[in-house]
This record gives sequence, structure tokens and C-alpha cells, in this order.
Amino acid sequence: MEVKIEKIIYPGKSLCRDNGRVIILDEGLPGETAQINIISNKKNYSIGRIEKIVQASPQRTIPRCAHYKVCSPYQYIEYPVQVKIKIDQIKELITHTLKIDLPNLTIRPSENIWGYRNKLHLHILHEKDNYYYAYHLPGDSQKFTHVDNCFLASEQSNRLIDAFLKLIKESKTDFIDEITIRENQTSTQMLLICYGSQKQKPQALCRMVKQFPLSGIVYIHKAARRRELIWGTGEIVEHLNGKTFYYGGESFFQINIPALKLLLADLRISIPFEQVKVLADLYCGVGIFGIMFSKIVEEIMLVESSKENIFFLKKNLKSNHVNNATIFQGKTNSLISEILKKNPGALIIDPPRKGLEAQSLEKIIKSPPDFIIYISCDPATLIRDLKTLLKSYSLQNLFLYDFFAHTPHTETMAILRAK
Repeated sequence: MEVKIEKIIYPGKSLCRDNGRVIILDEGLPGETAQINIISNKKNYSIGRIEKIVQASPQRTIPRCAHYKVCSPYQYIEYPVQVKIKIDQIKELITHTLKIDLPNLTIRPSENIWGYRNKLHLHILHEKDNYYYAYHLPGDSQKFTHVDNCFLASEQSNRLIDAFLKLIKESKTDFIDEITIRENQTSTQMLLICYGSQKQKPQALCRMVKQFPLSGIVYIHKAARRRELIWGTGEIVEHLNGKTFYYGGESFFQINIPALKLLLADLRISIPFEQVKVLADLYCGVGIFGIMFSKIVEEIMLVESSKENIFFLKKNLKSNHVNNATIFQGKTNSLISEILKKNPGALIIDPPRKGLEAQSLEKIIKSPPDFIIYISCDPATLIRDLKTLLKSYSLQNLFLYDFFAHTPHTETMAILRAK
């Protein structure tokens, strides 16, 4: 079947029609003509796959990764066009869903569009005597696609995964079936986390220490969720805007540090922190936002539920000499009433992809702090939550950060002020 691509829709699929019926495709730029196959039919639309581009867009380019459709499906699109697609999608979500005028919208493209990821997680497949890295196919936890190199990660990370695969084959540590690499922005520290099915420590991995600047090697027995330190400290350190942050293999930390610096700079000039006595940082992770502004406000309240994040949060407060912080350990939804009773002047909200829970939203709009800074990795849930928050707030500014170049994903920061 030959079709003409109409547009790219969130998150990263292409739309065309055949006799009026909508077809969602795995890729395709507006204006392109393509030969497609229909994979499945849903009630109101069909799902198709492009077999051949008959007439290509001049904005199409050659992907660098062979597996790009799995982890970075925008690689076939020239980078400035990727940014425009994300801008248009955000604008459409705001105007059609929120039905409000566009606020001040600031765009921050990624400074680095290759090698920007400081975290890489791969599965390891064992097929006879051969070993391969792999990613899950989207929507199917049982199927994989092979991965050779990841151009979103650094050259050093790619060298490490090559050396690691050779080592586990030579040492016959074939019970390791997942690996995570974390790296600081100066490439002076790397943390290697291995996941396996057997209890014994894979001591052979210590050979990696001589080849790479490893700060630690950690082995996690998957069934027991038991963590064993093979070598080093089991943590990594990042220096950011004059502050020092420690984090572990499974701690949350942003993957694109230059983009994070842009966000922090925008946040500093968007909120009059000098007028904020109490700052509450919800879903604070290892404490980046709260610690960054701890010297400006009188008090910070830090809410976090992960035990690993709490461990490094305490270490980061100490290493940065922060003495005006209170930690609230637990889920935000359970603690939000207690936080609001302290009358914070500003809330920083950086939730997981699912966004805020309805109960938390309702409590916030009933006792609204002067400012809310809502940082989101999913525009759809941000817009959903803004629907509620705008009952008590006005949307002052919206920032779009391309933390995830070559992917459909984006980071947004909404600045809200109480009405």
C-alpha cells in the first residue's frame, strides 16, 4: 500500500490515512510517500510499518545506530527539525488540551546531540558460544534487538561495553545478563553495575579496573535483590555549579548534564528565591534542586521515598555543608499535607513519568504556595496536572529542554504563580 505521511504525533509516531482511515506508522516525515504494510487493526485506527520510502523528505538523514528505532527513533530526522517537532507538539497540547493562550515559551536545544547520555543500560543475550548486547523491542518484554554501539553514549562507555563482553566470555561469567554504566560529565569516573542470576561474586570483573577509570563495580543478584560491592566505592561523584553530588548505581540522576545546567540557570532567574523563606523539593532524589538553592532560602524541605536516594541525599547535604534542611522520608502523596502545613513559599515538583497523584494536586490547590516549579519528563502528564493546578495558578513561563536528542522525549519546566 502506498501512502503519504501527514504528520508526526506524540510520542514519535507518524500518521497517514487510507480512504479516511487513520494509520499509525513507526516513522515517516510529513510529505513523504512510502510503501507500508498493515500490522494490526484497532477499532478506530490501524498500525502499520514502513517497508520502503518512495519519495523522501529533504529533512531526512542517515541514522548512526542500527538499532535506532528501539531507543532513539528520531535519528533519521535532521536535528533542527526534531526540535521543531517537539515545540509544535507542546504548543498543540497546551492550546488544544488546556485551551489557554501560549505562555512565554523558551526552547533549549541540546548542546550535544551525540554522546550526551551519562547512563547506559543493556541486556546481554547468550546464544550458544556468542554474547550480544540487546534492547527490548518496544511493547514486548520477551523480544530483543541486538546492539553494537550506542552513539548517544560516550566513546568511553562504548569501549567499556566492548571490553566487558569479551571479559565475560573469556571468564565464562555467563550468568550476568544485564549491565548498567554510569559516567560523570568529565569522564573521570565510571560506575559498573552488573545483574545476574547466581549468588557468587564475579571477581573476574576486577580486571576492568586497569582499563577504565572505574570508581566502583557492583554486582546485584536479581532474585534476592542483594547488592555486592566487587571493587571500589559503589558510587560516582558529579560536580555541578560549585556543588558536589554523590549518587549510586540505581539513584536517580539526570542523564544530560549540560541540559541540566541550562535548566538550573533558567530556574534561578525565574523565581525570586530571595523572597522565599521555605522551599519544598518534592521527589528530590539525591537533592540537586534543594541543595542548589539552600543558601538563598531560610529552610528547605526534601521529600524522597527511595532508600538509596536518601542515603546519598544525606551525604550530599553533609558534603555541601547544608544545615537548614529537613528530610521527609516517604511518598509525596502521604506527606504533602504535612509539607503544606509548613507554608512553603515555593514547591519544586519533579515527579516520575506518571506525574502527581490526584490527591496531592487537590491539596496543593487548596493551600497554594506562592510558586510552583513543575519539572516533567512527560508533557502529557504535565498538561493533565496543569489542568488542576491552573484552578489556583497562572502559567507564567514554560521551558522546553531537549534532554533526550534523537528521541521523542523532552523535559519541560513550568513556572506557576498563585492567582
